[in-house]
Amino acid sequence: MGQLEDSIADVPLNRVALPGTHDSGTYAFNEELGASPDNALTSTIDGIIGGIDMIANSMLHNIWKRLCQCQTLDFTKQLEGGVRYFDMRIAPHKETGTFHTCHGVFCVEMSEILNQFKEFLDNNPKEIVILDFNHLYEMDDQHEALVDMILEAFGEKVANGKKVKAKSPVSKYWDNGYQVVLIYHKTEVTEMEKYDGLLFHGGYVKSPWPEASNTDELREKLVQSSIEKRHPNAFFVMQGILTPDGELITNSIMKSGGVSIKTFAPACNCNFVDWITGDKDGTLKLCCRDVGDDCEEGRANSIVIADFVEHGSVLPAVIITNRTG
Repeated sequence: MGQLEDSIADVPLNRVALPGTHDSGTYAFNEELGASPDNALTSTIDGIIGGIDMIANSMLHNIWKRLCQCQTLDFTKQLEGGVRYFDMRIAPHKETGTFHTCHGVFCVEMSEILNQFKEFLDNNPKEIVILDFNHLYEMDDQHEALVDMILEAFGEKVANGKKVKAKSPVSKYWDNGYQVVLIYHKTEVTEMEKYDGLLFHGGYVKSPWPEASNTDELREKLVQSSIEKRHPNAFFVMQGILTPDGELITNSIMKSGGVSIKTFAPACNCNFVDWITGDKDGTLKLCCRDVGDDCEEGRANSIVIADFVEHGSVLPAVIITNRTG
């Protein structure tokens, strides 16, 4: 973001086009810890092939490698590539007491994640990241422990919502030394007096899930969301992702040699880049720096997320929409 200072310093943070990753922490699996408590995911698999215990014993690696890995790059490489929004899904492991990203299985331990972020931010003082803790599984009374761990790692880098808003210009974040926006989807926690504005509640971000299993359907859903008026003081996330339906899981992904989320990504991302920057026939442009007659309100620059972001030039395509001149 520092390299774009002339272009974005006076732009509201929620109107800067920010590359992001879907299920950001799924680049590595810790299979020794077993299946994680992602209720919607495990119930879907359970309904298709029956029995999470059977999965854990005989098919765990194959299923989760095909269905649940959404990134290859670790957080450091994502940051170095330009990713600034991170989709964080967290669960504690009951036996070890440690927090991990998860998506069907436990993935990366939280302390390792925080170390990667801290090192990058220490070396890049004008970079701002948004950590969206939007799925928090079986946390019970452990929310404070997780939040305290995060705040201790980032210290004064954490943006205080009493001083800056989503619509505050980037320069205001820089002037205050803020590099981390923490969005936490648990209102009882965000309103705790001890955190005093350090946590943005879940209402500060709108991230409609397109729930599309092919690119034609995805394009239609993204176009529909692009004509909706946005809240002026919230972040908007455009999800350029495909989601396999039950039939596809049964007939293709679960078969030996079948497809996976990773096989969808290159073609999906290439199409997504065209839609972001403008279809070849000029009928669509989902990211616009300046909103006016040629660009509807809902197509203003926003957060853009994808799976396996190293494919399809997604990162540079999003970043370049911020440039002026």
